[in-house]
Amino acid sequence: MNAFHTLNGSRVSSESLGFSSFFSTQFAALEGRERLVPARVAADRRGVYELVGCASSSATLAGKLRHALDVESLPVAGDWVAIEERDGSAVIRAVLARRTALRRKHAGTRSSAQVLAANVDVFFVATSGDDANPRRLERYLAAVIDGGAKPVVVLNKADLADEASLEASLRALREVSGGVPVVAVSARDGRGLDALEAWLEPGATVGFVGSSGVGKSSLVNALVSRATAAAELLPQPVGAVDHVGRGTHTTTARSLISLGARGWLMDTPGMRELGSVGESEGLATTFAEIESLAAQCRFRDCAHDREPGCAVREAIGDGSLEPERLASYEKLARESAAAAARRDGAAQAAAKRTFKERSKQQRAHYKSKYSS
Repeated sequence: MNAFHTLNGSRVSSESLGFSSFFSTQFAALEGRERLVPARVAADRRGVYELVGCASSSATLAGKLRHALDVESLPVAGDWVAIEERDGSAVIRAVLARRTALRRKHAGTRSSAQVLAANVDVFFVATSGDDANPRRLERYLAAVIDGGAKPVVVLNKADLADEASLEASLRALREVSGGVPVVAVSARDGRGLDALEAWLEPGATVGFVGSSGVGKSSLVNALVSRATAAAELLPQPVGAVDHVGRGTHTTTARSLISLGARGWLMDTPGMRELGSVGESEGLATTFAEIESLAAQCRFRDCAHDREPGCAVREAIGDGSLEPERLASYEKLARESAAAAARRDGAAQAAAKRTFKERSKQQRAHYKSKYSS
């Protein structure tokens, strides 16, 4: 197996970078593959892509490829690309299809989604006792599941809470996690980090997502220092902590970090919200109990309002379902439906433009052919 240079000068096999058969099969089918090399995007620096897995440390997009790709298909941290290396420089000739992708809705009315990270196997959805917002957590879980990755809820700063408060927080998180694993950790004293390390393995990529100030960068530092020698990798900067223990935002760009033999880690900036991109699997999984109740309603199109035989309203009445959780489910369902409609509308408009352009070309062709 060939070995490739990484950013810090060490050499690793392609398998340890996550270059599985899913990607190698795509690479083998590329036209002109004999002059191409596979590489993984470690970070996007405004159109200059830092790379691991090849001799080149960075590359830019080929002009034709830049114009051919839509905004969702442009390379992001975690992507596998095919590059051509010439005279000390590298050009990206193809972007391989993603196995997983964390996406969120663009601001405004744009139908396209913003891809935040690609090919992450497990996302640690980080929160803390001073930031444990169940509605925000539901959004993160739905987005991670929709993207194809496995979510794990991580309650950081466990050292700041007494045992009773910690158990109450964990119980509340489990109630909205839809069966997703929930782990209490402390980046400060190392509590619970062994549980996170259970998801680390060669060739796998884990990532952190969550709001600013929940301690993601501290958790990144903790995992990096436990997995590799401190001198081999530069740690992530950690922001100051204010008087109530809330951390400040430090990560400003998505980046791939080596964990040595334990795989790779994706760090992401803090985000307050992930707008729905129109998928439904994450919604169904995150709110599995509501989906199950809805299947028991008398009417298949039950709006869970005043209809007779509504199992969802009965659950609210007997206290087994919180009204706030139903409201969150319905809000996300509306956003998902609206996003799907925008995407379908955009696809239809694009198809219509293509049809009109082809018709125009055909008319011009026949006119030229029969007028001569």
